[in-house]
Amino acid sequence: MFLHNFFFYTWAGWVPTYLLEKGISLSSAGLMTSVMLWVGVPTVILVPIIFSGYDIPRKLFIWLPSVIYAFLAGAILYANQFSLWFLMIIAGIINILRFNTLLTLPVEIMPSEHAGTASGVVVSVGYMGAVVGPIIAGEILDVSGSLQSVFVILIVLSLITTVFAFLIPSDSTKKRSFQIDQKN
Repeated sequence: MFLHNFFFYTWAGWVPTYLLEKGISLSSAGLMTSVMLWVGVPTVILVPIIFSGYDIPRKLFIWLPSVIYAFLAGAILYANQFSLWFLMIIAGIINILRFNTLLTLPVEIMPSEHAGTASGVVVSVGYMGAVVGPIIAGEILDVSGSLQSVFVILIVLSLITTVFAFLIPSDSTKKRSFQIDQKN
């Protein structure tokens, strides 16, 4: 969650400035950034409905968006104005996909007596990334005069998040123990 929030808040906070650097108008830069957030509204409702009937490992909803985010962080460096709209829509969808999964993960993999504590720790530590990421990006902009290296850092962070996703224990263990408890 720390790395997710580091990425998302850095991206959402500094993309408008980066788009202005690329020569996009102020109104278009703001609109593109808001499209990313608006796409999240139907995504947060539709994704759980669509995938609730399937036994899909939750890891998939973390590592796949992380790989896509790495691609987007690289692609934004070379994107033209038309393709930026597409990048922002994809960023909005995968942000919600990964965020929802990260929020529910402690409840799914921790024993029920520790789920509340685990969720609190995940959220508390996770939102430190929301503070640290944009500050670091601002310092990089002040020193280098450009946000390009920030996007390279976001690529690396996304790849690290991908690796961490594979270390998450399988959520099927808790489901099986819950099913066994229900039978007893």
